[in-house]
Amino acid sequence: MSEIISKKISLDPSILRLDGDDRISRSSALRANVSDLMSKDATRVRNLVAAVIATCDEVDDDIDRLQERLDGMSVEFELNGHGPELVLHHVPEWVFAHNGTSRTTRLLSMLMNDIAAPITSGDFINSRGRERSLHRGARRSGILGFSNAHMVTTVFGGHKVPQTEYDFARQIGAIDAQLGGRMVTGSGSGMMEAPFEGAASIYEGQGNHDVPMIGITELAILAAEAPNKFITHLLTLPDIEKRMETFLRVCHRLRVHPGGAGTLEEIMFVLATLLHPKNQGLHFPVDLVERVDGQYMPVVENYLQTLSRNAIPNGMMNFHHKTPHDYGEYLLGTNPEIDTTSLWRDSSNMYVPHELVEPFEISFEAMEGLNLHRKDQELWQLCAQLSKFFSALVWLTVKKPEVLREWQSQNQVPLVSGDRDLVLATHDLARSFAQQGRMHLKVPLEEAYRVE
Repeated sequence: MSEIISKKISLDPSILRLDGDDRISRSSALRANVSDLMSKDATRVRNLVAAVIATCDEVDDDIDRLQERLDGMSVEFELNGHGPELVLHHVPEWVFAHNGTSRTTRLLSMLMNDIAAPITSGDFINSRGRERSLHRGARRSGILGFSNAHMVTTVFGGHKVPQTEYDFARQIGAIDAQLGGRMVTGSGSGMMEAPFEGAASIYEGQGNHDVPMIGITELAILAAEAPNKFITHLLTLPDIEKRMETFLRVCHRLRVHPGGAGTLEEIMFVLATLLHPKNQGLHFPVDLVERVDGQYMPVVENYLQTLSRNAIPNGMMNFHHKTPHDYGEYLLGTNPEIDTTSLWRDSSNMYVPHELVEPFEISFEAMEGLNLHRKDQELWQLCAQLSKFFSALVWLTVKKPEVLREWQSQNQVPLVSGDRDLVLATHDLARSFAQQGRMHLKVPLEEAYRVE
């Protein structure tokens, strides 16, 4: 049986912004915030730290099992003569068999900065404050350190995908790297890992050993899913909406690979943003990419046509059924058309509607309040409603099935209302994801909502 110990892990003072004149006051604030977080939600803090430990130390690739084995762990922050340290109490000795790497230090430092650094509610009161706060986070993560010589692509896609789709995304990632590109993903497995694996092989051959592999996550996702093994820099945001906005603001172009309901949530968020009247004329390439014989994107394309009644402007969503080589030729031809002199897209060149970034508090009433009617709302607003629907679907069937069980105890199943053709098409799409094994369902879809 492994000995239960306490372990100190060194943190990076520059990431925690403890290398300035205010290091003592910031250290006190960080210590107080970590203590406060532990008192309010010790389980979440443990799970967040466990997720980073899992990817750094490769002690267990099952995050649920690892969290159970670290159930008694407590976390403290200290600053002493050795610098800032994270102190973990009541942990098995085997957890730290590979601890001590610079990657461990960097990722844990980034995590603690994101969850424990003081963030006032005023940061998110208005769009300017929200954007300013997200910009600070992006700068700390290293994303904004990419030079203007590099095309930066945000990559979306599912974490539960067949090997053929993974291999295709890996090949595309390698081609992107050969063209000098850099990527940002959601940090998890599957399509969030494959592009980095492909790019890593190219960077290695080029002698570029320090190219950041940046993952953007949020608290609920990180607590349930460890970053993949290629992630070197991690940005953890307070909620899914801030994460989505950051994805759009930190890239020159966006690529979508096959996924499940979470990927449709992302597609709807992007569509709602691009369709907003304030973004008319915005040049923001969005590629939905799949193997020549793939069956995922045709279904999505048909769904979008049903949703919009063919009202989505040509060129806003570009579907590609190509070989990796052919898609690489497409990138080679279109990359020069994109201005890379500035990376961060502020509100002057991309407007993200308030309706999208206001956190969606999932409840029975909120589910029944979703409006999937085309009448009396613009297409961007309908896409925003569908983004919330798919977000709720993932939350209820994958992340928090206990919420559904509570509703069931009261004989409640929320009714999703809207135009019948759209509601049924949405239901059929969700069922197809489940039948194809693209969702880690913990409860059947039929228990999450009902349609008439």
